[in-house]
Amino acid sequence: MGNATSTEARPDVGARAMEGTEDLSRGSGPVWRHHSAHAGLKKAAHDGVGTVFEAFEQGVRIAADRPFLGTRDRLPAAEDDAADAAPKFGDYAWTTYAEAKEMRDAIATALVARDMSCVVEDPDMPPAVWDFSKNALAEHVAAEPMWIPEETLSDLGAAAPAAATAAKSAAAAAATGAATGAATASAAPASYLDVASGAAAADGSAAAVGGASSSAGPSASPGTSPGVRFRAVASISKNRAELILLNHACYRQAWAMVPLYDTLGPDAMLHILGLTGTRTVFAAGEDAPKVIAAKEAAVARSAGSAGSAGAEAAAASSGGGPAGSGHDHVSEVSDADAARCAESLTTIVSFDPLSDDVVARASAVRISVLFWTDILAEGRAAVKAAAPVMATPAKPWDVECVCFTSGTTGVPKGVVLTHGAVVAAAAGPETLGLKGEMTVDDVYLSYLPYAHLFGRVLHCALIANGVQIGFYSGDARRIVDDLTRLRPTLFPSVPRLFNRIKDRLLSQAAAAGTVKSAAFAAGLSAKLANLRADGTISHSFWDWLVFDAVKPRVGLDRVRYMLTGSAPMAGETLETLRAVFGVPVLEGYGQTEDAGAAFMTSTDDQATTGHVGTCFPSVEAKLVSVPALDMRVSDTSHNGMPCRGRGEVWMRGPVLFRGYLRQPAKTRETLTPDGWLRTGDVGMWDSEGRLRIIGRAKQQFKLQQGEYVAPEKVEGVYCNAPLVQQCFLYGDSLKSHCVAVVVPDHEAVLAWAKAKGLRGETAEDVMRDHKEALRSELGAQMKAAGKEAGIKGFERAAAFRVEPVPWDVDNGMLTPTFKLKRPIAERKYKDICTEMYKELGE
Repeated sequence: MGNATSTEARPDVGARAMEGTEDLSRGSGPVWRHHSAHAGLKKAAHDGVGTVFEAFEQGVRIAADRPFLGTRDRLPAAEDDAADAAPKFGDYAWTTYAEAKEMRDAIATALVARDMSCVVEDPDMPPAVWDFSKNALAEHVAAEPMWIPEETLSDLGAAAPAAATAAKSAAAAAATGAATGAATASAAPASYLDVASGAAAADGSAAAVGGASSSAGPSASPGTSPGVRFRAVASISKNRAELILLNHACYRQAWAMVPLYDTLGPDAMLHILGLTGTRTVFAAGEDAPKVIAAKEAAVARSAGSAGSAGAEAAAASSGGGPAGSGHDHVSEVSDADAARCAESLTTIVSFDPLSDDVVARASAVRISVLFWTDILAEGRAAVKAAAPVMATPAKPWDVECVCFTSGTTGVPKGVVLTHGAVVAAAAGPETLGLKGEMTVDDVYLSYLPYAHLFGRVLHCALIANGVQIGFYSGDARRIVDDLTRLRPTLFPSVPRLFNRIKDRLLSQAAAAGTVKSAAFAAGLSAKLANLRADGTISHSFWDWLVFDAVKPRVGLDRVRYMLTGSAPMAGETLETLRAVFGVPVLEGYGQTEDAGAAFMTSTDDQATTGHVGTCFPSVEAKLVSVPALDMRVSDTSHNGMPCRGRGEVWMRGPVLFRGYLRQPAKTRETLTPDGWLRTGDVGMWDSEGRLRIIGRAKQQFKLQQGEYVAPEKVEGVYCNAPLVQQCFLYGDSLKSHCVAVVVPDHEAVLAWAKAKGLRGETAEDVMRDHKEALRSELGAQMKAAGKEAGIKGFERAAAFRVEPVPWDVDNGMLTPTFKLKRPIAERKYKDICTEMYKELGE
């Protein structure tokens, strides 16, 4: 790529631009890397650790007899406890690394002996961007010319690639297509169900899926050819020791995981189980009925029953509410998904005891119910009889997991990630954020969902360093109690919990009495002043007098680092946490497609907020102009702030996913021919080479709880209401609700007023004289339209205002194709949106 230019960026604070990598005329900014990676991207933090399996093995080597997995058992209810009394939990009990390895090997032996996995295959999966066998970009990617979207080139008036280059790209695409077609013809099964059930493949050869000795196994290919094939099992549970042991038992045999959020609705779960052809689901006792409900819905659909009615009935019987609750964003499950789920799902392994009624429900839809304790006992017996299954560990290019997106704009997409990608992402927080300072004495509270890449990546880094991992007791409302029992030294979390901790400390300080309250305020003010001046986070006097006594109240008296991710955190909260706890509070940025982590702020840069720091040593990034948003890589200013370019954030490196499972078109939309991930986020580089996220290129935003909202979809729904002509939906990433500005249909308003006997010569008269009545009717109609369209609670406008003047091209609100100019609308209604959020208490 060339050498880094000299910049003002401090080491570990900002990235460096690489000379000669930009093409400003075509809208492509320079490539930026962490200063330690300007000669080449890093694929791991430790030599000899290229997979999550190897991370576990290293943890065992350095911490064999040290505590590894900590669990709090629920205490028996006292005789005088009320029936609805909150459950009580004991202290943490620990399993060592060596004990965990023995259980992992036993579980792996039982899994293979019972042939519990399915084979997942996607012959259309594109070749990997990164060649882990060479620690370099794959040859097919490196040979591609710089690719820029045609619409960007057109808007910039830039020339398209030369004819020869275009011809070369077309030839390469044709060759890839031919290779994919050949792979499909020679290796693909007659149907997916044939593979999942162990029948013969299309070419007449026996598919290696049946029997204890069979395994899709570690792949001999480094993933640089089209197509992917791997074994997998699914899981649904809150974080717990059994879940970690299951994952590592699978990695021992090069099996992948399909983790399911425990908030999934029945339709989304049915789609995922059908798409993957899952045979076995490992589930917490409380989640097993949800899996059964998905199979019931699949059987009902396959039998010709109404799919939606079956799903709703199944959800009601599982206690999960109506179909469409939780993270159920699927508008329609395909008949193919339902048929696959009905045929392939045969086994649930429960981590907990189940009632006879639940077992009977499972049996009624041909699901065998097994229990974790029995599987562990079977495996141990086999190992004791000197018949353990030989380990066939994963390679860096083997699939580690298929994590599914929330599916806000359609069915959930299955993100296929390799071991190498997870390990490369784990190297970021370890080497950049924590500077290699994790030890066997560190302690971590595990509650970030293992179905989310942020949690998985963190576990990989922690385990490789022999860290002690204690699990929360299963209820977010008890996390402070878990923290005070565990007293972690490392505390990654999400903004919502950090906000709760901050608010709890401030409210306790305010209620502590005049003297203590004044001391807290004075100490916080002094520490904030020092923090903002030079980044100092400790103060010998105020820490001794005030804050050393505050930290134990939330169990964070031993904490050394805090880390936040999944959504932006307000600068005020970051500063308050840094001042109160006197430790670095780091902010990360990434998405599922880059293994959940790609950027992080630095321990050397605690004085500033509003940015996500520099890219990991395993990531390179660039900005690409978005003319539609008036964002260009040549820009030098953003809202009065100096910048070094604005545009859509693109990333590349070993952290990238292979593609979306069986969604080649979606994969092509997201991964460019030359190997870049189009994040959809708009960012800017500041003067220090730090990345600031300033918007969404695809007109989509994320709320505080991590949910994405596609505003155009919701606006279209509200415009179906009879009185609504135009709508602007707005969401703030630091808020948990959406708000809206609505333009009524003037003709419809007059007709409505006449029908109601309300006076008014013009629509403006009605809107002025009957404001509240119109507002009430608009609200009712919007609610009805939203309900009919099935939009989710977090997508709905929690408040709205009426704009009497229609938007058009002449007043600058619409494009020539009559699309809303969103940046203009955001500026125009900024104060109004702020007022609405205040009314909502946000």
